[in-house]
Amino acid sequence: MHAILAIVLAAGFAPGSPQEEANALPAFSEFMVIGDVASRGRRADHVDAIELQIVRDEFSAPIAGESVGGGTWSRIEPDDQGAIQHPDLRGGYAYATIDVPKAGPAVLDARGHSVVYVNGVPRGGDPYNFGNLRLPIDLVEGTNEFLFRVGRGRLQAKLSEPPRSKDGSVQPVAFMMVDDTLPDLVLNTPVETSAGMVIANFSDDWTPRQTISTRSPDGTVTPSFIPGIPPMSVRKIPVRIRSGAPTETGPLEFTVDLLEPGIEEPIERRTVTLQVRSPEETRRVTFRSDIDGSVQYYGLTPANWDPATIGRPGIILSLHGAGVEAKRQAGCYQPTEFAHVVAPTNRRKFGFDWEDWGRLDAMEVLQHAKKTLVTDDRRQWLTGHSMGGHGTWQIGAHKPHLFAAIAPSAGWISFESYTGGGSTPSDAIGRLLERAASPSDTLALKNNYNQHGVYVLHGDADDNVPVEEARTMREELADHADFAYHEQEGAGHWWGNQCVDWPPLIDFFKERSLPAEPRTFVDFTTVSPGISGRSGGIEITAQNTPFLPSRVVARRNLQANVLEIDTENVTQLSLQPGMQGSTWNFILDGQKIALTPAQRERLDYGPPFFELRNGRWKMVLAFNPGHKNPRRYGPFKSAFNNNMIFVVGTAGSEEETRINSAKAIFDAETFLYRGNGSVQVVPDTEFNPEFREARNIILYGNADTNRAWSALLPKARIHVDRSGVTIGDHRIEGDDLAVLAVQPYEVAHDTLIGIVAGTGPRGMRLTEQLPYFVSGVHYPDVTVIAPEMLEQGQEEIQAVGFFGNNWSVEDGE
Repeated sequence: MHAILAIVLAAGFAPGSPQEEANALPAFSEFMVIGDVASRGRRADHVDAIELQIVRDEFSAPIAGESVGGGTWSRIEPDDQGAIQHPDLRGGYAYATIDVPKAGPAVLDARGHSVVYVNGVPRGGDPYNFGNLRLPIDLVEGTNEFLFRVGRGRLQAKLSEPPRSKDGSVQPVAFMMVDDTLPDLVLNTPVETSAGMVIANFSDDWTPRQTISTRSPDGTVTPSFIPGIPPMSVRKIPVRIRSGAPTETGPLEFTVDLLEPGIEEPIERRTVTLQVRSPEETRRVTFRSDIDGSVQYYGLTPANWDPATIGRPGIILSLHGAGVEAKRQAGCYQPTEFAHVVAPTNRRKFGFDWEDWGRLDAMEVLQHAKKTLVTDDRRQWLTGHSMGGHGTWQIGAHKPHLFAAIAPSAGWISFESYTGGGSTPSDAIGRLLERAASPSDTLALKNNYNQHGVYVLHGDADDNVPVEEARTMREELADHADFAYHEQEGAGHWWGNQCVDWPPLIDFFKERSLPAEPRTFVDFTTVSPGISGRSGGIEITAQNTPFLPSRVVARRNLQANVLEIDTENVTQLSLQPGMQGSTWNFILDGQKIALTPAQRERLDYGPPFFELRNGRWKMVLAFNPGHKNPRRYGPFKSAFNNNMIFVVGTAGSEEETRINSAKAIFDAETFLYRGNGSVQVVPDTEFNPEFREARNIILYGNADTNRAWSALLPKARIHVDRSGVTIGDHRIEGDDLAVLAVQPYEVAHDTLIGIVAGTGPRGMRLTEQLPYFVSGVHYPDVTVIAPEMLEQGQEEIQAVGFFGNNWSVEDGE
């Protein structure tokens, strides 16, 4: 399969729309399928014989009976719905062709796959069969090739016509009418909110000129700007909605126009119906995310409280299970007088297993709810069911200072305990890859549970998450001072709303609050200050060895005004307000810190910072902002937050530009699908490297093919060009290497630059299926991979490592 210039876009139509009824495009009449060619899992490496052919540009139309790797191609016909089902599709591939007499756009509606190569170009997939990622594609005259990677045994695919204007031409920009993120409105409350709507750019311009105008029933008109969308691509756009206070519950219809500047008649008009809820009803609340600027939502069951008789309510943060909507999760609870129930989305129904961006979503939702609801900061509790039970163990361990109690229901401990893990790696690369995955190791942080109450709930007949997961945690926490445990006899995985709204569990929460004053004893462990460094008034800001457990045990003597801290694997720490004063003395690892009069005076005005230098602790004025810090610590995946922007390299050959563009668009589509995301993608010709906006940047391409490289990374510790990779003084030659890396942005100390690069076209194609948007898969600060990984696995990963705290190679691993 040769890479054909076919940058495509995502679009879709409501079932039964005129476009679908008039579908004149041919159907998929035959598929070739193959299995036993790949070995994948939640790992940084994988084996895949078909992907290796794609990377080497050696894939060609398969022949029935032809063997590849351990599999053999066979022919299968789809049913009337365009669906095929076959054992080989549990981790295999399906191939089909469509012949058309004339080139032009079409819409591909496919479900059940993780990626599809359309004429050699990778496009986003729908592995969970949501039906919300419909991709208009550019068909070429003659034969068009489709290669799907399928994981769950079933694939459904069909083509339909693109949306057209009144004159019959393809509409250049259009609403996709699928996958809206919509809020609920509140009775007698003025409307000031946002929705997310998917829009496709069918034009050749990177930045469409169109705008959006929303009109409410009372006549309020609110404009929204359409941010940059790549040509022939798709993005979910934030749309502002404003109105006067609705006076009746029920549906309320808003008109949304897509406008061309200077033209009064809209290009396209649609309506959205929002539900007006009474203030006490469960509802959906939307907000703008700082991760990517997208519109996300959470479910809310408000507290039934009376300010005259009870204090401010707290927040029960409730995490849903796999496949469950957040509003449904919130709706499982009866209103209480003492707490609002707030249910984040994890970014999707499956999302990120409450790790990575799922954990970030939970933290964003908690902060938004605290700002918009009347709450008591000391009364916050965390719970969840199934996958949400795992999230409760995970977030409760990483963020113990936020919650007075946690209560996992039917929760699994970790990917290793639930799905099985590999053997302990024996080589250096394997050990570093394992370290990068340490945030997923729940039990490494189990001492953090001592900071709050723990209630474990599980059905003893659970056939989904074995009850042994709960029993293991009961054994691990046998010495916990505030622990409760209940197995429901005869209960399976889900036994009704009581799985989450269990009265003894709710009472357990009601009886617990966070302490009003800083703790006198703190025992806290983190594996990454970038994820979680703060607890009990102490913040770990840097480690000696990254992604190994770092621990502080602190004792606060209020009578003697002494704070004594013992540390493990900590090189920097700071104290939060309330933990210090000019009369206080500090002992770190048995060393009494000598303070000057000026330093003592400063203790009355701000928190102290302590740094380990040459084996001795010293109080310092501040940490070097250019070094690693909790806001930009790494590893690679952490670059994909902080209002990220994708910058596509266009300085290379046509082929290099095509592959860079396709990979950036594929990543944006994948983050839209897995994370309900909205990523800005721009070419390097339109990106201004002099900007000072605090947002992360992802570079697609190498120093020879991306114009932004030299301006953004003048002092980079890693250099990638067409012939190889340089890391410090070490050079790895090769024109087929894939590179994932993260670097600091020197002029903005809170931001990171991510690198997705190949040393040549084969190396860039090798990045296409690296699963860094899959939870449980982790990469260190830098990873260099050869195509032979797809045959030999981990041994063909050429280099991995962590940069030092000063971002140097010399002080790193």
